Amino acid sequence: MTASPSLRRRPSRCAPRPTVQGSVEDGRVRRPAGGAWLTVLVALLAGLLLNADGVAHIADVQPLGWRRSTARAAVAPFQAVSHALLLNRPRAWLAGAVDAPTFLDAGRDPRPVAPPPETVPEQTATTLAPIRVRAPSDQDPLRIYLTGDSFLADVSRGLSAAVAKDERWEPTTDAKAGTGLSRPEVINWPARIKARMPSDAEVVVLGFGGNDAQDLLVNRRRAKLAEPEWEAEYQARVGRVLDAAAQPGRTIVWIGMPVATATNMEKGRPAMTRAAQAELSKRPGTLFLDSAALLAGADGGYTDVLTIDGEPRRVRASDGFHLTPAGASLLGRALVELIGTVWPLEQPGTEPTTTSTVP
Repeated sequence: MTASPSLRRRPSRCAPRPTVQGSVEDGRVRRPAGGAWLTVLVALLAGLLLNADGVAHIADVQPLGWRRSTARAAVAPFQAVSHALLLNRPRAWLAGAVDAPTFLDAGRDPRPVAPPPETVPEQTATTLAPIRVRAPSDQDPLRIYLTGDSFLADVSRGLSAAVAKDERWEPTTDAKAGTGLSRPEVINWPARIKARMPSDAEVVVLGFGGNDAQDLLVNRRRAKLAEPEWEAEYQARVGRVLDAAAQPGRTIVWIGMPVATATNMEKGRPAMTRAAQAELSKRPGTLFLDSAALLAGADGGYTDVLTIDGEPRRVRASDGFHLTPAGASLLGRALVELIGTVWPLEQPGTEPTTTSTVP
């Protein structure tokens, strides 16, 4: 018997029951969208307060100008609350545990530092005054400490490669990319050198400048790049670094700024070179490696390629400043030769054949 069509079940045409926010529907909890956004905002605020010093540090390292001033003003209230509630302490503890920067001075302009008293230079040469040196050996190698910015790190790799098979050399590198002498609120280099330099280092190689082609704060006033006030302040900072590294009988080498493609670097490079050479001339036991002369083209300007050992080699990285392995090797071998003018470390065959020479 066939059922009557009128008795067949028809699909329900009733509208689905509305889902109440926060209720369980099909095993899923539905909550207001506004609550999710509030959670995100609270998390961001908590992160900002816990890392307020780090955010202030990011603002500090920006070039002097309205952007830096605006960023510093924006983060200042959060940093004040973070310090008042001691929310910056966990980050400082963690940074201390892993030997990372604590940024304790982030968000503050450096206090003016009185320049050292002027002294009459004892000599005007940028080469070493006669001192007593020993003959390094495999059992007692020459201890070299190299410190500075990322360009110094390039040079140190070249030096290490050049002396890799000579046990009379013992180089140690402690470089920090993205830093220099222009921003002591980021890294106080004289203090860092005193704290980290081995006391028995016999040669100290310093290299700065790649991040210093910018305006300086001098007594809380802005000194424009390469102007006389800027050069005088930069020279004073170079002097403080040299004083931090100085020790009787120690040889100090300053790596000069190379020719670069960036306009601001080329604007500041002559002033940086003059500042370094002026301070070196006051101190016996110092040497100057002229990277600009070693890396310049035939016209004295920038070039990517130099002829080394009879072969054209690319010596500069794509950023127009740093070194390729061939460029690092060129300066590393030149540094070996320069140090060898003071310490008895003759290495026949290490001198590269180029059109440039060390002054």
